[in-house]
Amino acid sequence: METPFYATPTQRCLVYDKRTGQVIHVHDFIGTDSKSRLSTAEMETQALTYAGDQIEKEHMSITEATGDLDATDITYRVDIGTGAVIATSLGQNPNTLGQGSPAEESSDLDDIKRGLATWKTVSIIALLIAIVALVIGWAM
Repeated sequence: METPFYATPTQRCLVYDKRTGQVIHVHDFIGTDSKSRLSTAEMETQALTYAGDQIEKEHMSITEATGDLDATDITYRVDIGTGAVIATSLGQNPNTLGQGSPAEESSDLDDIKRGLATWKTVSIIALLIAIVALVIGWAM
């Protein structure tokens, strides 16, 4: 019998270039249940192993990521001064992030969160339609 797994990541971290803040890898840990967790050291080892060789390992760092980072139209960077994860839409110059007023950044983040919620809802509906179609196909 196969060991079941919990399909939603229980931990996520970003591997980034500590010189620029550019995110080079989003690493998910998917455990056997919703409470499965790795130690910080284990998570860092896994993340750096799978980050590839775009830059030298000595220039890589990781930060824990919380929240939903699944949207395909969003890119992320890490503020190397504060370690904060900053989201931006594709096409926006990430080098200009953080230069607007806090109110503007908050508004942008709210827009991103609303977009993520819509994206999740549409994904769930599409999945349910696919499941129903499979069940109907098997019943015939």
